[in-house]
Amino acid sequence: MESKGTVLLLFLITSFFAGFTPSSANLYVRQIPNNLIVSSNASKELFNVTSYKDCAMSWGEEDLIAFNYNSTSKECFGYKFILKMKKGSGSETSYLLTSSSEDKCQGDVMADLENRLECMSPFTMIRTKHSVACYYMMKKEEYTLDNQSNRYLPQANSDGTRSGYNPRKVIIYNRVPKTGSTTFTNAVAYDLCKKNGFHSIHLNMTKNRYSMNIVDQRTFVDNVTAWNEFGYLNPIYINMVREPLDRLLSHYYFLRYGDNYRIGLKRSRAGNNETFDECVERKKKDCDMKMMWLQIPYFCGTHSFCTEVGSKLALDQAKSNLLNHYLLVGTTDRLIDFIALLEQVLPDFFHGALDHYNTLDENRAHLRYTKKKIPPSEQTLEIVRNDPIYQMEKEFYDFAKSQFEEQWNRVKLKDGSFIPKQFHYEKIKPPLE
Repeated sequence: MESKGTVLLLFLITSFFAGFTPSSANLYVRQIPNNLIVSSNASKELFNVTSYKDCAMSWGEEDLIAFNYNSTSKECFGYKFILKMKKGSGSETSYLLTSSSEDKCQGDVMADLENRLECMSPFTMIRTKHSVACYYMMKKEEYTLDNQSNRYLPQANSDGTRSGYNPRKVIIYNRVPKTGSTTFTNAVAYDLCKKNGFHSIHLNMTKNRYSMNIVDQRTFVDNVTAWNEFGYLNPIYINMVREPLDRLLSHYYFLRYGDNYRIGLKRSRAGNNETFDECVERKKKDCDMKMMWLQIPYFCGTHSFCTEVGSKLALDQAKSNLLNHYLLVGTTDRLIDFIALLEQVLPDFFHGALDHYNTLDENRAHLRYTKKKIPPSEQTLEIVRNDPIYQMEKEFYDFAKSQFEEQWNRVKLKDGSFIPKQFHYEKIKPPLE
């Protein structure tokens, strides 16, 4: 499946690497655009790779290109070229700094650019005497110029695959039911795909199967991208979780009363007005605590023990996968924070996501909101809290929540803004000119 431009794939699937295939997923693929500006220095084993999308400025699609110093007025001008991507044209503007000398003027402008420039992974920002640019380090002999795309690509291996830097990015969102996933995919990802230049694809599993068999997994990997289990890099995993009883209650009443997304659709339990309290008291199937066993399997994978209700191995595996394979796992009650953080760490896909979400009307901002939910009684809550299955699912949820809270607190200031970059590169040997 050839991809031109950025691609965002959304679908329902299961695990892809050893012991872990998410049971339902949204996949995001990022392809660096064909308008890459690629230059090389014959004396050095590196390429200077620059793209207005992949080396984005924090102030927008802009690039500082020049400076000028007035020795009489001591005024230092930095010139900014604002690129208009769609029309391929641009306009020039400038801003004023105050500097004591021409050398300091140049240094001030370069420092200002260094503070504003953001190099998307795996590019590295390097400041030289006359420029600040995003570099991707690679050995010249391992890369060749592809005449068709006019881009430098890794040398092909004997089996036709390419090692080294692969410009395609893949994000999998293995969406857990009733956690806000429809809102996220429809009101955020689908809405942004055209604006941010990616595609959105939903994978439809035959008969809503819970998992892929190994043959389908291999076929899928070959068709879309390639990753760890079959000898390649992993995609990026993201997800959201919800307090397990809240999630079960939402699902329970959703089957009876529907939601605000597909209003005319008659749900499977329509007409059944039995409350959750009554269901628990009568020990019915829809409120069986085994129905709570869902988020752990989604993170555990395809090992046989992952679907064993109450398995301690499954809980431990789910925690391990969350820590080792997920870039970010948010919580339903903090959807806005989840979107804000995604915009910071994955701007190729989610640039403008928070502003867009905040402009949505109530219905679109809360898609698939269960129409009617009756809070459980204290007696029912006591029964649920004492159930070992709930306790394990709650333990996993609290674990995920604490991880997100830790990530959030480390990037936010007290005023609500994000902490500026906390590192820079220096003492580059040998020096780059």
